[in-house]
Amino acid sequence: MTGIPMSEDDRPLLSVVVPFHDVEDYLEQTLASVRDQLLTDIEVVMIDDGSTDASSAIAQRFVDTDPRFRLLRQDNLGIGLARTRGADEARGHYLAFVDGDDLVAPRAYTSMVGTAQRTGSDVVAGNAKRFSAERSSYQSWTHVEAFARDDLSTTLAERPDLIRDRMVWNKVYRMTFWRQGGFSFPDMRYEDYPVVLDVYLRAKTVDVLSEHVYFWRDRESGTSITQQRDDIGNAQDRYRSAVMIFELLSRRHAPAEVRRQLQSYLARVDIVSLAETMVRVPEAERVEAETMAQHLADLIDPDIVEGQTQVSALLHRSLRERRMALARAVARWRAGGSSTGLARDIIRTRDPRAVAAVSRAFVATKAPQHPFRPRRLRSSLHEVQTQGDRLRFIVDTTLKAAFAHRAHVTASMGTPPPGGGSSGLLEVVKVEKMPWGVRTHLDLALPEASARPNASDDGRRVLGPVTLRLALPAGALRWVGEVEVQPDTLPEPVRVRDGLGDAAEPLAQVIGEPTLAVELFDARTSPVVVVDPLDTTLALSVLSPIEDDTPVFVRRPAPSSPYVLVGEGAQRVIDPVAAVSGDVADDVVTGIYDREIVIGRDGDVTPMLLMGESCRRPLPQGGVLEVARNLNGRVVLRRIP
Repeated sequence: MTGIPMSEDDRPLLSVVVPFHDVEDYLEQTLASVRDQLLTDIEVVMIDDGSTDASSAIAQRFVDTDPRFRLLRQDNLGIGLARTRGADEARGHYLAFVDGDDLVAPRAYTSMVGTAQRTGSDVVAGNAKRFSAERSSYQSWTHVEAFARDDLSTTLAERPDLIRDRMVWNKVYRMTFWRQGGFSFPDMRYEDYPVVLDVYLRAKTVDVLSEHVYFWRDRESGTSITQQRDDIGNAQDRYRSAVMIFELLSRRHAPAEVRRQLQSYLARVDIVSLAETMVRVPEAERVEAETMAQHLADLIDPDIVEGQTQVSALLHRSLRERRMALARAVARWRAGGSSTGLARDIIRTRDPRAVAAVSRAFVATKAPQHPFRPRRLRSSLHEVQTQGDRLRFIVDTTLKAAFAHRAHVTASMGTPPPGGGSSGLLEVVKVEKMPWGVRTHLDLALPEASARPNASDDGRRVLGPVTLRLALPAGALRWVGEVEVQPDTLPEPVRVRDGLGDAAEPLAQVIGEPTLAVELFDARTSPVVVVDPLDTTLALSVLSPIEDDTPVFVRRPAPSSPYVLVGEGAQRVIDPVAAVSGDVADDVVTGIYDREIVIGRDGDVTPMLLMGESCRRPLPQGGVLEVARNLNGRVVLRRIP
């Protein structure tokens, strides 16, 4: 079952092109993630780009067992030509690309092809995660902002932040658009960015999905293209790709904001990479590396600094001004050198301006810092307690002992008021010095109903986020940061008085998105549940009034259908086997997924709050099923392998 219409002719709905070269350690996982897609009407065109290991044999096994797979072989001509050949051979109505060491989320193509069919857009792009054995899966930084929310039928002119998405593989392309555009990949590494940018510039409309559709591998061996900072050939291709980008911007008459953001991005990423290559390659190759870095710096407007880091801005400026001793010193530091080595290199330049430039960008730390801007403060929620009509937050902050000893803590809700300090709702009642930093006790006085801000249609009132600020008496150093909340540390909803009597007692629920915040609910109408373990099932009891026929169900994305809890009235039961049947994890690395449990019907559904502890039940096929809270404090059914 695909959940979307099948192709009406003998052509597959989607063609997936998988070029590969010597990836025997990863290829089987990659191809399995494509084979196991919930969209089944696909063909997989594999191109063996002259592999010398067992990769081709692995691919052949998929051909032998699944008629949707085809294998083409060629000499080692490079991934660009392999991708182009695969696209030429593809027969589908839509087209996608996968690298031979990455993974695809199981409903990725269901979501992207289905979205393209509904909107008619030429391209659908989805969010991406990176992953490794050491770090598991985590958000790809270059996709985090552009893919924070769904945005359908948009354009690059409307969404210039999409220039950070330089990868070809987290997308589905309408085949007629691809063919008419005559897109092909150059014979080089970093071949995808010129193509992807051209696609974005020429697409009539683009769909952006916040769903994580692709998992991009960090190779532990350090052999991926983006990890090869000491290879002059790799640097040459990165430089050529950047030059092609500038030519494309001119040829397509790209909007001014697209040009500005793209130049800022190239300065932040590509100039820094080329600068590191300058100091990593053998002596005989350094002149060429420096020449490429200088030329790229010349192409980028010197006035474009927004969006850059202190390091990239300093490198950009020093390369343009041909202050190469300074550029080399910063590049060596950026490539893993010490702060002591940086200071020694700067002194050797005998350039007074170099000392001033570096002092503006660094403050005796390996992380780039501005001397007069706050450092990031890392704080997490430890506990929440009820104090009558107040909430007590206990927050832990990591800080060096020397600073923690002198720390003076102030806190505020949301945007700090003029002059800093507290907004009046939040009070610091105690600060404990700990071996690892400070533990701060904060009291939040909940406003009366008539004074509660940010009302929503269902009567909720949101307070926050809470921002904790530490001010140090020594010099101008300050730390600023928002309190972070993890799902397993979220407290249960608590009843609090607001001075209007028992009948108006609200429920207060701490949530973690986007940061630590508090939601207030009317305790008489808000759906609140408790969960208890039975012999083989989980029992949910809805504390709020509920009619016998009101559905309580687990939301599951297409093509999986919702799972409706059985039972009557306030008592509903979750069968662990039935609850997960026909559903798959969205994160193919961790195997964990959350599904929200809601109440209602006909599109008018309401999330629920969990009172009491989370509860688990083992699954017959292994792992556990848990009713718990997500980052928004809502009740979810969570499967853990």
